[in-house]
Amino acid sequence: MSSPGTTTVDPLSVYSIGLKLRTLRTAKHLTLSRLAAQTRLSTALLSKLETDHMIPTLQTLERICRVFGISLGHFFCEPQHHSVSITRREHQVEPREHHSARQIPLSIPTCQALLDSQILALPAEASITTGECGSVTETTAYVLEGTLHISAAGTSEALEIGDSIVITSDQPVIWSAEGKSPCRFLSVSAKHSAG
Repeated sequence: MSSPGTTTVDPLSVYSIGLKLRTLRTAKHLTLSRLAAQTRLSTALLSKLETDHMIPTLQTLERICRVFGISLGHFFCEPQHHSVSITRREHQVEPREHHSARQIPLSIPTCQALLDSQILALPAEASITTGECGSVTETTAYVLEGTLHISAAGTSEALEIGDSIVITSDQPVIWSAEGKSPCRFLSVSAKHSAG
């Protein structure tokens, strides 16, 4: 029995068998009833398999594989690159008055990471610089609060709540909250090799 607040994870869930089955079926433009006719399985069974309400037997998967011309390995390949990082609002303790820019990481930085996700909180009249000369960085920013001012390579833009920007540059980018209001924005960056 699991304790409150925890969930029991099916050891086969890593394979996403139901999702793979649904993806195969829709890619071939088959309805559940058409697939049922070709596999001689019921539509109810196939529906349960696609929604992960039932774990298929190997014999059932074999029938499905014959229809699609694939091997059982298609359903049992493990993910090679899969990472999930969740930051809950209650974990973001924010003091009422902060006088410098703060970075709240949303992902765990690793050498294999392709993206750097964070929330940047800028108090009024504060700024932060990202990127560097010669290193290409692509950043997507989405304004959560206040007005965000962006300056890079001789250009400048002002974004309001709900606005977003994608900027690719090999120059430093200055993000600032000019005026009397603070600013918070979501920033997702990808680094590319120069040249």
